[in-house]
Amino acid sequence: MNNKPDPDGTCPYTGHKDLCRDHYANCPKWIQVIGHNPNTGEQMNEWACADTWLPILMIENSQMQGETGAAVESFRNEVVKVFQLALGRVPGDTSPTPKLVEGDQ
Repeated sequence: MNNKPDPDGTCPYTGHKDLCRDHYANCPKWIQVIGHNPNTGEQMNEWACADTWLPILMIENSQMQGETGAAVESFRNEVVKVFQLALGRVPGDTSPTPKLVEGDQ
């Protein structure tokens, strides 16, 4: 595992004025990412500038949001089924629920 930056890479933290190798040891943006690449599924354990990781982390975040949305929708559908059964209706029945109205007697 190589935790040193590319010898020719410039540092975005310094406005690309300095080489990354001159600052990486004390740089707060020099981070290690361990996990799976969201594009390829390959295991990864790499060091790089946080600016380099942003596109990959944004892809991962989008994938997680999609999975969360699907899970919430599935949960919602199960809750609707339970309420329909509690009201004595057949799941999938879209007829309006009768309203109870109290009148003078």
